[in-house]
Amino acid sequence: MAKPDTGLGEPSPNVPVSLARAGILAARAELFEQKEAFERKILHNSFLLNATVPINMLPEELLIEIFCYTLIHDVSRSQSGGRWYRILAVCRNWHTIACRAATLWTNITIGRSRLNTIPLETFLSRSQLVPLDVTVRSPDQPDIAALVPHLPRTRSLNVGPSMGPEHAALMEKVLTPAFAMPKLHTLIAGFEHEVDPVESDNDIYYSDDEEPFRDPDNFTYRYGEVLCIPLSTELYPHLRNLSLTTISFIPPATPFTTLRRLELRQCISYTLCRADFLQFLSASTVLEELVLHKFRPYVGFLHTDTQGGAPLVPVALSPALQTLVVEDMPSYNARMLEGLKVPPTTNLSIAALHDPHDPCEDRSSIVASQEPLSKSLPPNMDNLSMVHNVDVVHLHLLHEAASAPRRIRLTGRAAKYTIDLYAPLPWNNEQGSNIVQDLADIFGNSPVVELLITRLDDIWYKSCCHTEQWSRTLLRFPYLQRLAVTPIPYGFRGLVAQTSILAALTASEHGVDLCPALKHFAIVSPEKQADAAVLQQTAACLRARLERGLRLSRLSVYLCVYENWQYPKQKVVLQSERQGSFVDALAGLVDELVFTPGERFFDGVTA
Repeated sequence: MAKPDTGLGEPSPNVPVSLARAGILAARAELFEQKEAFERKILHNSFLLNATVPINMLPEELLIEIFCYTLIHDVSRSQSGGRWYRILAVCRNWHTIACRAATLWTNITIGRSRLNTIPLETFLSRSQLVPLDVTVRSPDQPDIAALVPHLPRTRSLNVGPSMGPEHAALMEKVLTPAFAMPKLHTLIAGFEHEVDPVESDNDIYYSDDEEPFRDPDNFTYRYGEVLCIPLSTELYPHLRNLSLTTISFIPPATPFTTLRRLELRQCISYTLCRADFLQFLSASTVLEELVLHKFRPYVGFLHTDTQGGAPLVPVALSPALQTLVVEDMPSYNARMLEGLKVPPTTNLSIAALHDPHDPCEDRSSIVASQEPLSKSLPPNMDNLSMVHNVDVVHLHLLHEAASAPRRIRLTGRAAKYTIDLYAPLPWNNEQGSNIVQDLADIFGNSPVVELLITRLDDIWYKSCCHTEQWSRTLLRFPYLQRLAVTPIPYGFRGLVAQTSILAALTASEHGVDLCPALKHFAIVSPEKQADAAVLQQTAACLRARLERGLRLSRLSVYLCVYENWQYPKQKVVLQSERQGSFVDALAGLVDELVFTPGERFFDGVTA
């Protein structure tokens, strides 16, 4: 049987081996060339075919916008290299467009959290001269050396949180370069707290995922400054947003005319005195938001603040200020606020913090929880004019941990001022700060027309159960028109506060009628078994006020449904019976009786 012809031929026995090998190598080389030519043709045709795909028929500018959106809004939680791989490895067209689009390479993260397979030099070269957004996380020396020459074209710089002061020298090279950063508008920098073990390393525990956990009772937290940076208009001529954590600063000789947001957190500054800091704030004439969280200028702040015996004169903050947040221990809040003259249209939030690991905290948790909220305000509140103009007060007694901050939130408006007070549960179920007394101390001279206190429960009722104290407090609010002091829907002892305020409104304080302008009142009955007692107390109050010519225009009643096991039709019948009993008992004592579907009493406000 004849052998098939392979086209390669058989080496002749009469031909030298060297010549036969050379021929075979030449033939193979020719085949490789043909293969490469065919592969190039296949790639070229694949490129032409890929160009007909609808997404590649989009304009290049629109495709770049899609790439940018993909990189920014990646929800797969993959690392940076993975996000880039999904763009660069799709096809040659995408790879070419992405590599020459400078805007795709301007968001740079360097340091221990980068986890990126693309070198930093690649980002810096492909971004060309486009402004950069840089995030630095505990970097090494080569990364900093490569980054520093490109700082002049950086528009936002986020440095930290670093692992500790050992990175301070590298961070300082980034935060205080020897040249100006004319494009920078956002600077965020911070260090993590330094944690020192009091006993031994055995106090450090590890969870299943190997994350270290430190027992706070065996460690001391430091809030001192790690780094102090100079701020100057020459270095940051267009800075608009500045946020520093555990970092202090030296105020500029020339005031900033562009700074719009300033946030300072957890730093006891040993180089910045309060007078210089207040002067810096007063010179920031376009400041719109100011956040101070445990930021304490040391000189003149921790001790008596006097300059040659002269009293402190509050500095006027920017008239453009929209938000002011002051969060610290009450005494420090009061010292900070007494030096600030706040515009009346500013939204003011004050939080009374308590941290047993704070180096300046020397009170027990129980003492801190019993401290009144008014301790966070200065004795003379003339520089907080909004407090004297508040006309709506909402107090929500939150069910949170005892370590949560107690907050005063003032919302300034052109024609109306609103206050929201937030208070967590008292420590160890003990009686907390006297909320009723706080209302009188803070807003006793304000034209309050609406007072809403909700979520009273079996713990907070202790602060609101004294009729005599309610009488003294309501005497301070002669303009009150809308009033509600209600327990949680299924509270029982919390109902005592409602009983106390009804008793106070029934009588008079030294012959003076309480709340003579009251037009709208709200009550809650937690269950059907409580209806009779609530009706008796409410009817007695309305009848006594009616005899003195103080007729109520509207009474809102929230009847809670406790019998959740009943069928819907039976619930409707039960509610109808309960409402009928209220209508019969209160007929003629009020102009309008309204049954609310929930804790919505005044203009749809939800408790």
